[in-house]
Amino acid sequence: MTNDNIRGIVPVKQDVTVSFGEYGAPDFDSRVETVGKAATYGVMSVKTQVDELWGSSKDDEFKEAEVQRIMSEKGLLTANEPSVGDM
Repeated sequence: MTNDNIRGIVPVKQDVTVSFGEYGAPDFDSRVETVGKAATYGVMSVKTQVDELWGSSKDDEFKEAEVQRIMSEKGLLTANEPSVGDM
C-alpha cells in the first residue's frame, strides 16, 4: 500500500504473510541446549524432541528413524515379555 501511495495511485488492500521458517528459529546450538534440558527433565517426548530439533529441515522418514535410534540407545523400545517355556 505504501508503494501505491508513493507512485500516486489509490492503494489496494494487500494480504501479506511473512514466514521465516528455520531462519526465525534459534540457531542449532541453542535448540540442542533447550531440547537437551527438556529431555533431561523428562518434560518432552522423544518424538517432540526430534521435531523441535530438526523442524522442517529433515523429512518425516529421517525423524522417525532418529526417534527409533534414540529410544533404542536409551533402552526404551518395547519387547515381548518372555513366557514360561521360552528359551
